Amino acid sequence: MELVLCISRHPEGVEIPHSRYTFDLLGGVIGRGQDCDWVLPDPRRILSSHHALVGVENRCFFIEDTSTNGVYVNQSSRPLGRNQRHVLCSGDTLRMGEYVLDVVATGKEETRHSDMPAAEPEPEPVAASGLAHGADFGPTDFSPRNRKRRLSRWPRLPRRSPPGTCP
Repeated sequence: MELVLCISRHPEGVEIPHSRYTFDLLGGVIGRGQDCDWVLPDPRRILSSHHALVGVENRCFFIEDTSTNGVYVNQSSRPLGRNQRHVLCSGDTLRMGEYVLDVVATGKEETRHSDMPAAEPEPEPVAASGLAHGADFGPTDFSPRNRKRRLSRWPRLPRRSPPGTCP
């Protein structure tokens, strides 16, 4: 199972060494910090050093906003919100600073929003495991070698769909 993200827009005049990135089941970190799995150059420093976390839960990839300036999903005018997650599907777009990233593939069992039943209204976000927002969510070592330990320490959100299916 893999997640492929492609840059469809980036800051003007910035050379992009890698216009696409493939995440595996260990996920990873996106940001301007040199210790991120996918480093996005950002001379204006709009992106956080560790802007977003990509992870897997219930066989679905998700993006988690770990930034100050937000991760925007699809056409939303509101950011996800710090420590909030969104399950990714092919066709999604992510806006981070001056970057727009397209979700190209989410694995062998490809899921698209058009394939999904109409969603019920989302409940209000609740802090995972009863922790307040801003609580300590685990290690701050974002190096690639620490990915597995980092992901295993993040609190799990309540399930919203049966295991093995994306909402």
